[in-house]
Order: sequence, then structure tokens, then C-alpha cells
Amino acid sequence: MRGKFHLRQLHNSNFQLQLPTNSPKLHLKEKDPHIVKCTKAISTHMRNGHCDLALRVFDTMRRRNSVSYNAMISGYLRNAEFSLARDLFDRMPQKDLFSWNLMLTGYARNRRLYDARVLFDSMPEKDIVSWNAMLSGYVRSGHVDEAREVFDRMPHKNSISWNGLLAAYVRSGRLEEASYLFESKSDWELISWNCLMGGYVKRNMLGDASLLFDQMPIRDVVSWNTMISGYAQDGDLSQARRLFEESPVRDVFTWTAMVYAYVQNGMLEEARRVFDEIPKKREMLYNAMIAGYVQYKRMDMARKLFEAMPFPNIGSWNIMISGYCREGDVAQARNLFDRMSRRDSVSWAAIITGYAHNGHYEEAMDMLVEMKRDGEDLNRSTFCCALSTCADIAALELGKQVHGQVLKTGYENGCVVGNALVGMYCKCGCIDEAYDLFQGIQHKDIVSWNTMLAGYARHGFGRLALKVFESMITAGVKPDEITMVGVLSACSHMGLTDRGTEYFHSMDKNYGVKPNSKHYTCMIDLLGRAGRLEEAQNVIRNMPFEPDVATWGALLGASRIHGNMELGEKAAEMVFKMEPHNSGMYVLLSNLYAASGRWVDVSKMRLKMREVGVQKTPGYSWVEVHNKIHTFTVGDCFHPEKGRIYAFVEELDLKMKQDGYVPSTKLVLHDVEEEEKKHMLKYHSEKLAVAFGILAIPAARPIRVMKNLRVCEDCHNAIKHISNIVGRLIIVRDSHRFHHFSEGICSCGDYCYRSKRRSRSSTSSSTTTNSVKVKDPDIVTWTKVISSHMRNGHYDSALRVFNSMPRRSSVSYNAMISGYLRNAKFSLARDLFDKMPERDLFSCNVMLTGYARNHRLGEARKLFDLMPEKDVVSWNAMLSGYAQNGFVDEARENGLLAAYVHNGRLEEARQLVESQSNWELISWNCLMGGYVKRNMLSDARLIFDQMPVRNVISWNTMISGYAQVGDLSQAKRLISNSGRVHMDSDGVWICAERNDG
Repeated sequence: MRGKFHLRQLHNSNFQLQLPTNSPKLHLKEKDPHIVKCTKAISTHMRNGHCDLALRVFDTMRRRNSVSYNAMISGYLRNAEFSLARDLFDRMPQKDLFSWNLMLTGYARNRRLYDARVLFDSMPEKDIVSWNAMLSGYVRSGHVDEAREVFDRMPHKNSISWNGLLAAYVRSGRLEEASYLFESKSDWELISWNCLMGGYVKRNMLGDASLLFDQMPIRDVVSWNTMISGYAQDGDLSQARRLFEESPVRDVFTWTAMVYAYVQNGMLEEARRVFDEIPKKREMLYNAMIAGYVQYKRMDMARKLFEAMPFPNIGSWNIMISGYCREGDVAQARNLFDRMSRRDSVSWAAIITGYAHNGHYEEAMDMLVEMKRDGEDLNRSTFCCALSTCADIAALELGKQVHGQVLKTGYENGCVVGNALVGMYCKCGCIDEAYDLFQGIQHKDIVSWNTMLAGYARHGFGRLALKVFESMITAGVKPDEITMVGVLSACSHMGLTDRGTEYFHSMDKNYGVKPNSKHYTCMIDLLGRAGRLEEAQNVIRNMPFEPDVATWGALLGASRIHGNMELGEKAAEMVFKMEPHNSGMYVLLSNLYAASGRWVDVSKMRLKMREVGVQKTPGYSWVEVHNKIHTFTVGDCFHPEKGRIYAFVEELDLKMKQDGYVPSTKLVLHDVEEEEKKHMLKYHSEKLAVAFGILAIPAARPIRVMKNLRVCEDCHNAIKHISNIVGRLIIVRDSHRFHHFSEGICSCGDYCYRSKRRSRSSTSSSTTTNSVKVKDPDIVTWTKVISSHMRNGHYDSALRVFNSMPRRSSVSYNAMISGYLRNAKFSLARDLFDKMPERDLFSCNVMLTGYARNHRLGEARKLFDLMPEKDVVSWNAMLSGYAQNGFVDEARENGLLAAYVHNGRLEEARQLVESQSNWELISWNCLMGGYVKRNMLSDARLIFDQMPVRNVISWNTMISGYAQVGDLSQAKRLISNSGRVHMDSDGVWICAERNDG
């Protein structure tokens, strides 16, 4: 609820930049009745989204003028048909200034800033509308510096120009610059005063806001409401109440702001007293009061007031449904949901989220399907809800289907949905896909950075997580409490104890984040894992607040790892005082007793659990196969393929023992014979899930297994051996982190299970990241280990293996260089490249591609020019580097047609083709594809007819072009001339070249 009321009102009354209208009605001065009639028909069709009907009218017009063209262009822009609009604009016999402004405004309003700027720079003349359109485009997209550059260049400015730049500064939080701009001009409108004051209030700069409020020559109800809400959200109720009493006029927002002020400070009785004073109550006021009750878990009072509403609106229903879901009462939420006569996307999102957050995942997905069946469009909120549900249960295939729907809406690069996608792929074990999506988010917020950082940390890629953190600081994004939890977790997972300690002690000074209980818990976990238990205890002693259960739990976990019985018992005692029913802590202490052979104490713990009514949380694992979740418990005998699974587990057990696997029987919490302990370990849920995954999932795909508890040490060791035996990537997500198993190595380097005592022992595991023993020390095997380390970001371990190799080849060097480039270690890559005894063409291309992909074009070009020989890979690497970075002129210097086509500069592309006669077929297809993409079918057909030879791509491109503009007669004519045709799963024509021989 925070700050919503005054901001909503500001938004409703805030100024809108006066851009040129897209409607040609204002310019219908043409007296020719034929033109007037047709233009009106065009406008009507366009308003209804019938572009094809509008075009039919336009094509049948006996006479046309600029008004007719403008009506078509305006309609195309309204319906987001930008290529059709531009094509028609380019074909206008005579363009007037209104036409130029129309096209420019269409680009600017739809955030197509590159196209807008190119058009703007090419305009033969500009007026104030042109300048304001370009300015507004930058403002809408948050490009404040570019907006300022346009503003400074404007020959004349009006109030729209000044207000536009002021709004840009305020929206981006650059309030100091907004203040300077405001002081440079004296005749600001009231709406501008409110805009700047609202910016101050939004960032809790109440002193500046109050000063501005006192200086205002006049005030309206928005001014008063803004300040009242500002004081309310800051907790200054006396000032809020004083202004409320002084306000000369009150509207629904004023009353709501005051109710909200009391609600935000937990004063529900005072809020209700103000509510009861209101003479005429509207739905907004009811909703504010109901939301207050919901916020403080007074669902009984919320329900009573809700039922007393004369006419609850859809927002009222949604507040109640969300409240019940947050309280875990999904049945009541569903009851209200079923009573609703009309639902919106928020209603669906609330009930779906409620099911998901309360563990009813199947019902959540059923509701998602029902929502689509009900005809409700998926919006950002419901997409986020669906993706969150898929993330919680690690339903990757289902998540990919939701992602496919997102792509159709264009939400992928937006911040909110983009963040949800990144989170979903992180939680489903696809960290590389998550990073690609993270890179594609156009305007990242703090949530974007935190999600990616936490994803890398949880996957055990601590150095990559810290690299994201450093990039975040470089980008000027201020870390928050969640950021620092991610940073400390990354250090903990990687064993970077000193670095983590440094971050902890400097987070307040360097980043303005005061450590809270979560940060202290991370610190204790960090020190505890490293065996520095005395330091961990000192951290607890010096905490500025009382340690909580998580803090003592971290110390207990560290005690178990390092076998410190005395400290473990002390930590457990503190936990049991706070949470006597915490089953996880009983199990941890039992593990500690069992590992020390204290079976009497293990029995006492079981007895104590029964006495206090504590039940151990049953462990289970699941794996997704063909969109279905398969769940396993220990010794599971209910799966329909149990016979096949158990037979395969026995087979794997034999192979693992041959591979050196020894069961960790010390983990069994029963005083039984050794063989029985081995038998009990064999059928743990994660082993069954992994076995089924190997049997059911195609060999080329990773196996992703999820577990509700932490993976035990024995299963961790076993899965390492299994990954080596079957040659599969196995990704396991437990309650704490991800483990990537490949070729007998885990991404965690066994750090989660390695005590200080064991890590120093000569009997440490031969498959840990820090101590790799390769059985067959040939070059191929060594190189596989190097590649595995590099994929997981462990380039130090990769270098250690590389330096240990008895002999090396170019393949070994290339694996190291490629890994360095993947981890953005360019200087290390180049240093090793220069040290290679013999460089082949592949080595040069690896280095060149690494530079080009990472925007290091200067170094790429130097290397390219020095290469003794080049192949098509070399040339394509340079082409992609120039094209991706927008350097079209440099690309042309290399004779690279694709750069022009990629950037839409088709006229230059055509001239380039005409300047030479020996173009390859792929170049003809490239140019023709560019024309088809922009619906310039006549130009595309001209190229098609001129082609010396054609292949299946040529025919498909032309057929698809005609099909997408609805010219099926031409498409069918080409199909009949080309040969066999069918449609693929995406509805694209596929033809086989006719063999007339």
C-alpha cells in the first residue's frame, strides 16, 4: 500500500507531453467528398484494428492526398504495424511536416528510439512538435541524458519541453538536477510544482518537499494530498493530521490518505474512527480500510467490513482473496473467488499465487489452465505468478511453455517479467539461460541484479556472483540488504572466508547497509564452514541483537561438519528453547551423535521428539519428465516403474563400487549392522530420482532432480560417481543450494561436506575440485577436466590441472583460452594465447570470437589483421562483432552485407549488391530476407527474380513473405512452381526445390 494513494492521484492529474495526434481528423480540410469519405472509412477501420480493410479502401481510392496517406500511416502506427507505416511513408509522393511528425511520434511513443532518431536527423525541417516528440521518446524510455541533449539543442522551447525534462529528472530520481532546472525558470505551472514535490516525497525527502510546499504560489488538492501522504508514509502522524485539518478542500484521496496514514502505523482503531467520520464513502475508502485489516491479519474485521459494503468492486474481492491466501486459508480464498461475478487478471494471479505459496502446486497449474480457458489474457502479473509457481516446483518444461507465451506478448525484456524469467531458470537449474535473459533486460532494477547474484551464489558459482556484484556497483546501482545476503552466501559457498569477512565489515561504510540477523547468520555459516568455530562464537557474542534460531542453527550445522560435540549441544539447546518443535535441529543433533557413535543419545533424541510431538519432515525428491512430476521417497515402492528403477539402481551400485565408491555408513541414524546400513543408504530418494531420470530423459539433456531437504553426504558422493559412469550432467537442487555433477566432479567442490580435519587428510576424496586425480592421464581426459572446471567458473582449478599436465597440445591450450574468455578473463586468455608454442587457425578464431562477442572490437580487429590465414569463421566473427555493436560503416569496409540488413539500411544494402556482380547465394537470400521482414514485397520479388540461382531458403523466404501479408494467391503460385511443400509446427511454409531433370 505504501505511497500508492498520492502517487495515483499525481499520475491521474499529471501533465502529458503534447505530442502530435495520430488522428487525421483534425486535418480533414479537403473538400473533395470522395477523399473525405474514404479517409473517414480508413480511420474507422484502423480504430477497429482492421488494417487489411483500411488498405483495401486506400487502394481503391481514385485520388489521394497527404491526408489519406496520413490516415493510413496513423492507423498502422496505432496497430503497431511499424514496417507497413514506414513503407507507406517512404512511398508518399509528397511529405508535409505533419507526416514527418506523425511518423516520428509513432516511433517515439513505442520506444523505437533508434528509428526515431534516424528519422529525426533526416527531417528537412523541424518545428516545436518535432523536437518535443524526440524529447518525449527519450523521456518515456528513461534516457535522461539524451533527453537533455535534445532539450539543449532546441531552438525554441515551450512549457511542454520544460515539463518533459523536469519529469524525466524526477522519474529517474535525479532530484538535484530537477531542482536546478526548476530554479532556472520562474513561471512554472502548478502541475510542475506538484511533480517535483511528488519526487521528493517518493524518496522520503520530506524537508525538501515541505520547503517546496511552503513556497508554492497556489495549491490544489493534489498538493495537499501529496504532503499528507508523505508525512503518513514517514510515520509523522502529527504533521499529517495537522495538514489534514488545514486542508481547505478534501476529496476521496484526502480522506484515504489519512486512513492510510493510521493504517501504515498500525493504528487501526484511529483509522476506523476517521473512516466512520467520512460522510460519503466510496469503494476506494472501503478498500483502504479493508486492506489495513488484511495487512495486520485481522481477517475477521476485514470480512465483516467487506460484507457490509453496498457494492464491492473487483479490487475489494481481490484484497480479500489475497489476504486469505497470505494467511494460508486457501479454501476461504477459493470460496470468494468462486462467488465473483467478474474477475480480472489480479484475481487469477491472487488465487494462483495462493495455491502455489501454500504448496498446492497442482491446483495452481490447474487454475492457470482454467484462466486461459476462461479467455483471460495473461498479463505481467499472471506471467510472474505462473513463472514463480514453475520455479517453486522446478517444472522447467512447463516454465518454458510459459516463456513461449511471454515471447508472444513482448514482455520478455521488461523488468518485472524479465526478473521472473531469470528467477525461474535459476531455480530450475538453467543458470546459463538465466544469465542470457538477465543480459536482455533493458532497464535492470535492484531485483534484476539480486536475482542473478543469488542464482549464481545458490548454484555455487561464487566468483561469478561476485562479478555480477561488481558490475552492479559499476552500473551505479546501490546494493540493499538482499544484495549483501547474496554476496555473503556466495563467499560462503566458495569458501572465500577472508573476502566474505571483508564484505561483512565494510557493508555499512561502503554501501550504507547495516547488517541484520540474516547477514550475521551468513557470517557464522561462512566462518563455521571454514572451521573457524571460535570466531563464529565471537560473532554471536558481539551481535547488537539477540541471536535467532537461524543463527544458532548455522552454528549447529558447522559443529556437525567439524564434529564439535560440545558446541553442537550448546547451539541445539538454544534452538530448542526458542523453537521446541523444530524437527530439523533434532535431526542435525542426531546426526552429530550418530557420527560419534553415541547411539544412546540418538535414542534419547528420538524419545524427546516423541514426547514434545515433533515429527521429522519426510524427505522426498522429484524429477520432471514429459511435463509430469515424478516424486520419490526413501525406499519408494509406489512408482509404476519401480521394478525397472530398482534393477537399474542395483546395476549402478555395482558400477559405483568398481569406480571407487564407498558408502558413508556413519550417516545412518540406526545402530544396525554395516551391511544393513549400506542397504538403507542405497534407496535414498535422490538416488531413485536420478536413476529414473537417466532411464527416462534423453541422453543429450541434463537430469534435474529437486529435493525438499539437503542432499546427504553419501548421496552427494554417489551422484558424483554416477555422473562419471553414465557421462551425464546431473543437476540437483536441495533446500540449500544447487549441485552440478559432471564427470565425477561437483560444482561445490565438496565444500558443503568437507570438514577442516578431513580436508587436511591424505584420504580426501579423489573427485573433489581441489584434488583431481585423473585415472588415465592422456590429453583428452585432462582437457575434459579443464573444460568442466571452466564451465563452473573455477579457472584457478583449471589452471592447476593445466599446469599438472605431462604434455599438452593445441586442444589443451584452446580449452584454457576458451574458458578464460567465457569467464571474461581476457588478459589471461591473451597471455596464454601468446605463449602457445604453435597456434593453428582454430586457436586464432577462438581468440577472435571471444573478443568480438564481448565488444572488444579494437583488439579483435588487431588480431584479425595479424592472422596469417582466415576462413569463413574468421570473417563471420568480425562481421558479428561489428553488426552487434552497430558499427555498420566498419562492417561495410569488410564487405559485410549482413550489417546493413540487420540495421534496416536496405537501400545501402541494395547499392552494395549492385556494385558487385559475384555475390554468393547466401548474400542474395540475406538481402531478400531483409525486404520481406519489412513487408517490402515488391523489392523482395525483384531480387528473387534477378537471382542467378535459388535454393530452398530463397523459395521459403518469398513464400513466407506473401503468406504473412495475406497474399495467398502469390504464395500458392510460388508453391506450385517450387516443388513439394508442407508446413512445419510453427506454421511456416517448407518447400523442396523442384527437380525438373
